[in-house]
Amino acid sequence: MDLSSAMLSKAKERHANVVRGTAVALPFPVDSFDLVYCVNAFHYFPQKEIFIGEAARVLRNRGALAIIGMDPHGQHDDWRLYDYFLGRL
Repeated sequence: MDLSSAMLSKAKERHANVVRGTAVALPFPVDSFDLVYCVNAFHYFPQKEIFIGEAARVLRNRGALAIIGMDPHGQHDDWRLYDYFLGRL
């Protein structure tokens, strides 16, 4: 899933199933996934808490949320696991 049409076009080149959507209104029903992951995008979300709530909404009981990426505003250029929201959803 991505908001960017250009990114979705790139994914389609690899025959991926794609969905256009936004992080603050995930276009999926309640209890849809065992895993929600966000790669290299979390630092761009102006309303991080809303995304976390949306991820919790679409996750099944005992599901997991993984937020992984590089923060271009940070001083590190290696991969980091964000710890903005620790705990269970």
